[in-house]
Amino acid sequence: MPNKKISNKTHISRTDPDASLARKNGAPQKLKYKVHNAIDAKSRVIIDTHVTIGKVHESQILLKRRNVLKKRYVVPEVIADRGYGSLEILLSLKKEGVSSYIPLFSSKSGSSKVNLEDFTYDAEKDQFTCSQGAVLKERGHIYDSF
Repeated sequence: MPNKKISNKTHISRTDPDASLARKNGAPQKLKYKVHNAIDAKSRVIIDTHVTIGKVHESQILLKRRNVLKKRYVVPEVIADRGYGSLEILLSLKKEGVSSYIPLFSSKSGSSKVNLEDFTYDAEKDQFTCSQGAVLKERGHIYDSF
């Protein structure tokens, strides 16, 4: 049996017609929603949650939600996975003077696993340095707070 192409035109939920197909690498497409959370890293508290249908790409959400958050919070940096890494987002954050730690989204970017060969370890100082000269700083552990 040949592979059938599926789309939001061919797959509609009978119980929840607003759900839409979403793709995740290594998994089949499913009818679902996506949840976009903004978290205050210091306190580990969720400060914003926004739900979208599955077909909405992450890059369409970040700047809209940032504008909502700017009304209540000072956000000096943004950290996100590569799904949020559009050039528009990265340039917009840079223009606002916001530090961003978001890989540029590319279907050719391959695995997001860290290559340890890109880091050097200084045993005397017990620290790692990346290939661009930045020292990785220890931030503590979750269990330090309990």
